Amino acid sequence: MKKFSVALILTLIIFCSAIQTEAAKKTVAVTPFEGIATYEQYEVGAILTEQLINVIHSSRQFTVVENTQMQAVLQRMGFDNLSGNTAVEFGNLTGANYTIVGKVTMAAIEPNTTRNVIDGVLGLFGKRSNATDMVNPHRGIVEFDARFVDNETGEILFANTFRGSDSAQSYEQALHSAARKAAESFLVELQNLNPFAARVVEISGNLAYIDQGSDSGLRVGDKMEIFREGPPIIINGRIVGTRDEKVTKGKIVEVYPEYAVCKVDKAQALRKDLIVKREQRNG
Repeated sequence: MKKFSVALILTLIIFCSAIQTEAAKKTVAVTPFEGIATYEQYEVGAILTEQLINVIHSSRQFTVVENTQMQAVLQRMGFDNLSGNTAVEFGNLTGANYTIVGKVTMAAIEPNTTRNVIDGVLGLFGKRSNATDMVNPHRGIVEFDARFVDNETGEILFANTFRGSDSAQSYEQALHSAARKAAESFLVELQNLNPFAARVVEISGNLAYIDQGSDSGLRVGDKMEIFREGPPIIINGRIVGTRDEKVTKGKIVEVYPEYAVCKVDKAQALRKDLIVKREQRNG
């Protein structure tokens, strides 16, 4: 009976933890992006919107509003595209915490110059090769402006221009790949705005076991920084943060839904309850 009770309690703890993790996720509404006349036959705006939804959803840090729900709200509002003024209304109707609004500013497809470089190098040695046939012939470029809006306050948390490029076998594939690269650059800024934080719960040599995992968006290869929590920062009688001291850094080597393993540079610096943060990324 005692064993059953312990097992039941552990199950309840895991279940409640999963609920809290899911509840902690904020919801993002990605509004349809305005396209551009260039290559409009490929509906670049729709391609970019799809890639943004996919990239943000795959990060597992946010819940993304379903496309069918989004379209229903747009029809109710009577809009095809949204401006910053209507983004908050849209977000509130979808139940989202944040709304992404923007437009494509540039789309282009050009020859992949890598093929010419290979031909030129081989030509210097008087050689011929079919190596260029293995190189994608088309390079797509997609650029877009976007604003990330807090639906509760109406504040624009960040606004920037994002750009991506990639090569592919066809025009359409090149645009899809470039749009995904651009969307990934947006995700970098979004993750920097919403930094990840966890705690060290177990230690084995130079491995730190931390209490967050893939459910919180962690991936193998993520670079981390480990801090010792310092004294509180108090402004107007309110604690607004802590003076944390960085003790080492590391990289995620194993990831599971509810925990991860971080290999650190300085094992001697490890202690339980140290704070683990994702290293700030560059776009």
